[in-house]
Amino acid sequence: MPARSPRDIPRRPLPSTFGFDLTGDFPQVTVPASVATTLANPANYSWSAAMPHNERNRGTMDSFNLDAEYTFEDSFFRAVKVGGRVSERRERDLNNGFTWTALGRGWNGDPQLTFADARPGDVEYYAFDNFFHGDIGVPANTLWPSIALLEGVTADELHRPAPLGYGGARSRPASFLPQDLGLWKTETSAAYAQVRFGRDYEAGKLGFSGNIGGRVVHVKNESQGFIVQDAFSYIRNGQTVSLAQRVDPRGGSASFTRFLPSVNLQLQPAEDVKLRAAYNITMDLPNFNATRGGGNIGVATTSNPISGQPGIFTNFTASTGNPFLKPAMSNNVDVSLEWYAKPGTMFYLNGFYKRITDLPIFSLTQRDVTIRYQNGTTELASAAASDVITATEAATVKGVEVGGRAFLDMLPGALAGFGIEANYTYIDSKNPGDLYRDIFGAIRNDAPLQGLSKHNYNLTLLYERSQLSARVAYSWRSKYLQSTNANGTTPTYTFVSAPGAAGQSVQIALPVYGDAYGQVDVGLTYKVTDNLSFTIRGTNVLNATQRTLMGGYKNDAIYTRSWFQSDRRVSLGANLAF
Repeated sequence: MPARSPRDIPRRPLPSTFGFDLTGDFPQVTVPASVATTLANPANYSWSAAMPHNERNRGTMDSFNLDAEYTFEDSFFRAVKVGGRVSERRERDLNNGFTWTALGRGWNGDPQLTFADARPGDVEYYAFDNFFHGDIGVPANTLWPSIALLEGVTADELHRPAPLGYGGARSRPASFLPQDLGLWKTETSAAYAQVRFGRDYEAGKLGFSGNIGGRVVHVKNESQGFIVQDAFSYIRNGQTVSLAQRVDPRGGSASFTRFLPSVNLQLQPAEDVKLRAAYNITMDLPNFNATRGGGNIGVATTSNPISGQPGIFTNFTASTGNPFLKPAMSNNVDVSLEWYAKPGTMFYLNGFYKRITDLPIFSLTQRDVTIRYQNGTTELASAAASDVITATEAATVKGVEVGGRAFLDMLPGALAGFGIEANYTYIDSKNPGDLYRDIFGAIRNDAPLQGLSKHNYNLTLLYERSQLSARVAYSWRSKYLQSTNANGTTPTYTFVSAPGAAGQSVQIALPVYGDAYGQVDVGLTYKVTDNLSFTIRGTNVLNATQRTLMGGYKNDAIYTRSWFQSDRRVSLGANLAF
């Protein structure tokens, strides 16, 4: 009996429903048993689209610094240091995003092609046989374009008509267009002075030392780019409206001068006790992506219930950089008490406070943009803008850290090499300048500072003996904010308050959090000689899973959004010193 062609295999529709079980540690998805057969049929797969992506970036930095120091002998003042630095950093990026172009689609003027039309070797079966290390079952395995196809053809070859390719002319014949260009330049000049002073501790005499200094910094940021509005058609007020294709240059520059003082003091009331206090102001420049001159303007739509018709207008959108962003400024105060009980053993208590102003915030805001239509008219309209803005209110961070390290050197022989190191940090952060929109569209400013967990601790088992050094460490942190404006969390949806009531468009921007997470890392170093050592390190050896959470729901409920597993990693190394 001759073998059946893939086209002879009966095509089965994909299921309209599936099971989703969230009662365990991991989600479990179930589908009817017939789906496996459906997904094994290459005629059920279409050649959809190609998204070639090109980048050609270049960055340079030239800098010069000069320092001078004068030291004193037999004096309370120990040294005076002065210096200066100038630098110029440039970057030129060419980035065409992902140039989506349809392949083998009937509505694209090409024959509708499926995987059954593939050339030999262009499609392969992939079995997810160890997904999440077997903790999550995969409902069915699937067919994919082969690695050989992806590695062996260019984008132009892929877009050739069948049978040489899969059709659909490239949407962008050129690798780069003018709007793909972004230019940045940062010029920095600084001068500083510092005085170090001190009196060593003596029995019955307080030790006192520290330094006082300041730095004057002048920064000029400049960026150039293009604002792109793509051609697009949609339904607005019952009429079909078409946006014009527009590319407009945009850029700017801004200069800032800041004074950054620094004071560090140390008191030593006893030989084994030190009290430290510090105050300083630090400056942090926004990254190049935040200060880019370019961006885009577009429109958000909802699905049209009439098949084949354009989407229905909900709101205009914008996303651009801001060349005029100020540097973030942080006023910092730290106080710590340290007790050095004996060699290798110490304990400490540290309190800190930071007040951060002009913090760059990636947030969903409203601003006016100029919309250009294909009929030549324009409109000044309000757009939901995903922009980096300067926070209008200060963020604060305060907390306390306690920790220490001790070795069990009272034990006999090799047991004396065991030790323990531990610390715990409590952080209370507030960032009222960072805004998000909850599920009802209400603007809220109660999110903490991104990346900071309220509770953090580390526990490490140590071993130091002769030529051997070993570590087993467990690190844990509580929930922390990742973003108030993450991709996929800022849609507009239609809210219907009651059956038959008119729908209302609601714009949201839900905050995303990293869930509480801990992992175990290990390391072992063996020192053969003073010049040669070997190391083995294991990261996430228990293969912990990370989750993200999404908030902004009714009654401040928070729900699991995604699961990630970074896998355990083992590395070997050798260090040879000359």
